[in-house]
Amino acid sequence: MFASYKTINQKQMLIKTIENTLYAYGSIWQGDGTWFCETLNRLESSYSQITIRLHTDGGSVFEGNLMFNAINKSTSDIEIIIDGIAASMGAIIILASNKVKIVDNGFVMIHAPSVYGSGTASELESQASLLRKMESTFKERLSTKTNLTAGQIDDLMIGDHWFNAQECLDMGLVSEIVPWVVQPAIEIQTEQMQPSDVFSAYASLLTMPNLNSQKLDDNMKQLIIQALKLPNVTAQSSDTAVLEALQSQIQTERDEKNDALNELKQYKKSQITAYLDRVEAKGILKKEDRQLYENIGEKAGFDALAKVLEGVKPTAPNISALITNADAQQGTDQWTFDQWQKEDPKGLEAMASANPDKFQKLFNQKYKK
Repeated sequence: MFASYKTINQKQMLIKTIENTLYAYGSIWQGDGTWFCETLNRLESSYSQITIRLHTDGGSVFEGNLMFNAINKSTSDIEIIIDGIAASMGAIIILASNKVKIVDNGFVMIHAPSVYGSGTASELESQASLLRKMESTFKERLSTKTNLTAGQIDDLMIGDHWFNAQECLDMGLVSEIVPWVVQPAIEIQTEQMQPSDVFSAYASLLTMPNLNSQKLDDNMKQLIIQALKLPNVTAQSSDTAVLEALQSQIQTERDEKNDALNELKQYKKSQITAYLDRVEAKGILKKEDRQLYENIGEKAGFDALAKVLEGVKPTAPNISALITNADAQQGTDQWTFDQWQKEDPKGLEAMASANPDKFQKLFNQKYKK
């Protein structure tokens, strides 16, 4: 629970809102804390009372701390309901609220933070030092929110300790036990979600421990298949087959997006080429200066290129300036954009790559941006 490096089979935490309720289901990986905070902030702007329904086996301490802090500092009245388990870092997150409920078949698991890795003795000692600091923070939070003694809390840092709903109530981890609801509290509404969102939600449901023994409803699979037009699968297909079909469709969409971006890049390049052909034919720029303006177009865009060339007159370039190193000239620091264009266009080109801030400043001064 010290780090959150994903493997190919690990899914991002499912974070979803329905009215004033925020659902946080799954393991806590890198980025989930930020996602959770952004989602909670949106709810806080609309609701003074918020319910967080939590089901997690833990994960990253750093990301979990973000979630804890967001709940703890919230000006809204926040209630947490443990829908399945709150294990590892999840057990620490629930300590951020004074109103915590747990379903009657729910569990909480507490243990010390841990890390899986390798390294030198010094590196491992550094990791151990950090783990001790994390452990101290865990103990402090447990001491504040529970009725446990210091010795009992120390014992919780050795091994894994599982507590059922009644034990959680007795030790002060939760304030109330609520009945378990047969239907999952969260639904996948495919018509309101992108394929990647559906994939994350579906995958999260598949990996939830309290659902592992259940087959996902055929009606839900049928809705997903129809909404996303998944080929070669039906409601009777296995959960894995539907998941693979979703993965395939997402990859196809990514490939199509990349192709579209490449086409757009080629279009912009052809647009610049056609424009330079026209202005070159009109004698506005010389052939030997063309590369300079192509680079400006690629870096600053077509509109910027057009504005630059509006100020260029069809005059012969200053040959002596072309063969002079711009850095060696005296007084170039005071040159305007127009002076650079006239006296040393190649130096201007070099500036666009080597000193883009200076180039942009001169450009903005010329066009009063």
